[in-house]
Amino acid sequence: MADHDAVVRLYATQIVEKADAAQQGEPVSALATSEIDKAMMHFRTLDGGRSTGALLRQLVGALREAAGQRGRAESARLVILIAADYASEASQAHPGGG
Repeated sequence: MADHDAVVRLYATQIVEKADAAQQGEPVSALATSEIDKAMMHFRTLDGGRSTGALLRQLVGALREAAGQRGRAESARLVILIAADYASEASQAHPGGG
């Protein structure tokens, strides 16, 4: 699963960048769900979907870490945490992976 780390980081980075852009006035309607849904669909294509749950949990960790970074605007932090919560809920439907 280590080879999937880059994919998880890519989705985390995209979510964080969009959340940061939100503070600059860009629309973020449904960001939390749509970006996580995209990640989940991609994760399902990796190794037959066996690691989907684990990859979602890894994404949750990356997002929560990003939300806690100093200097992040509160509006961006909230969007990131919403995305993390949505991913956490989605991971419960995919218990596979370590």
